Amino acid sequence: MQHNKKEQKNQENPVGRPPKAPEDRKTVQLKIWVTPAEATAIKQKAREEGFKHSGPFMSKSIRDAVHGATPIIKLDPVDMRNMSGIGNNLNQIAKHLNGGGGYHPEMHEDVLYASGLVKKLGQDLYRLIAKHKGRAVK
Repeated sequence: MQHNKKEQKNQENPVGRPPKAPEDRKTVQLKIWVTPAEATAIKQKAREEGFKHSGPFMSKSIRDAVHGATPIIKLDPVDMRNMSGIGNNLNQIAKHLNGGGGYHPEMHEDVLYASGLVKKLGQDLYRLIAKHKGRAVK
């Protein structure tokens, strides 16, 4: 059986990603009707979420609703910097202890402080997640 030159080239030097399995191919198109106000709201929400066009935003929103997406929580830069600092401190402590440095009495205060920060961070993250999901948390 002969292959044309293009098929031979693709078999010799495959480029790009492999083809999707038939069950993963998006072959069905859904069309919906919305009011002008709803269309404006959808476009605005898409822009807020970083999408240039509303189509990909709607596709992602529907897939997330169907498959149960993990919520994405946006933190302000100050919180991100604080979390990064806590992570760095914990990594330094772990590196010291795992490297055979031992636990020195003068480290006790720092370890207790870091432990308290991690506990508070966990509580704050729990509150953010609960708030994002619409549940009130004390």
